[in-house]
Amino acid sequence: MRAYFDVRGPGVLVDTFPLGVGGKPEVVAGAPQTIAVPVMNTGEAVDTFDFSFTGLPAGWVAAPFSELLGPGVDKTADLDLEPRHDHPVGLQTLTVKGASATAPSVNSSCALEVMVVHVSDLQILGMEVDGAPTDLLIGDTQTLTVRTRVTNDGPTWPTDATLHGTASVSAGAAVAPATWGEAIGALAKDEIRETTETFEVTCQAPGAETITFATEIKPAKSEDSDLTAVNNTALVAVVVECVLPVAVNIKPGSPINPINPGSHGVVPLAVLTTVAGDYGLPVAVDATGIDAESTRFGPEDLVWAEAGGASEAHGKGHVGDSLELDEVTVDGDPDMVLHYKTQETGIPPGSSKACVKGKLSAGGSVFKFFGCDSVRTVPP
Repeated sequence: MRAYFDVRGPGVLVDTFPLGVGGKPEVVAGAPQTIAVPVMNTGEAVDTFDFSFTGLPAGWVAAPFSELLGPGVDKTADLDLEPRHDHPVGLQTLTVKGASATAPSVNSSCALEVMVVHVSDLQILGMEVDGAPTDLLIGDTQTLTVRTRVTNDGPTWPTDATLHGTASVSAGAAVAPATWGEAIGALAKDEIRETTETFEVTCQAPGAETITFATEIKPAKSEDSDLTAVNNTALVAVVVECVLPVAVNIKPGSPINPINPGSHGVVPLAVLTTVAGDYGLPVAVDATGIDAESTRFGPEDLVWAEAGGASEAHGKGHVGDSLELDEVTVDGDPDMVLHYKTQETGIPPGSSKACVKGKLSAGGSVFKFFGCDSVRTVPP
């Protein structure tokens, strides 16, 4: 119970006591807000009263409230208040004053203790992946970069934040690191900050593999809170085709594989059927599943990028037991023999390597394959 004593004559009451019942009222740094303060005309005549905060800390903004009150009438004065955007968390004592507009000497004041809190709307604006390969040979590792853009929509700022992320991939590939974290210090309102994280992706089995990167931003300090969680997370995914490495024997029976770029002839080659470990290959290959019409043969860079090379001269290959890479051994495995018109290969003079790329069927699925062998270009 709280009692007030008054004497006859003009008077005004400002009563902040009810605001503290059940805990100190919270005010958010940087946010405009309204505090309803109980007030009363304690006099015997109608009067207009001005209510305001006085002695505010530096950087705080407030708007007064004026009201015509009849004798003995009480109501709430809705006082607008905006604490400084970076005011420290903790208790702050304010003063609320009421004064007669016609007789300013008729006034009263009351202290109001408020709890300043920090609330920011941290957001992830987007994620992008740079350097992700479309195709990657099994056993090879590719470096890529994930860029994440974040901002702070206030009202409290600057805000220390942390960005945490995970990287996951389907069963036929690996990505590292699997988790990461980054400190984002003093993020200002409307500032856009970009972070980068580098990853290594390795293919382990043939086929399309999906790599997913997910991130979440949170306030770094336990006393800070976030306005909404819906924009705190984001993810981006890329698909990498893991390509099967194969053993290729160009011109079986020839140790030097001579090629005359101006010749009108054809270049024979065999894609060898192998078991895992043959020629250092990580995965077994049944070359009889090759789709000859899908293949291209020529310079390594053009063939790998599927931007050039010759197609199979006959539109089909034939299965045969080709010589192995030692040009002596015949191992009894059925290999795939293909032919390509020399002038269509695009192999330039001075080349020391030529490659073939295409598709093959295995286990009910279709995979890409790629393999190279040494060559020696010779004059016409």
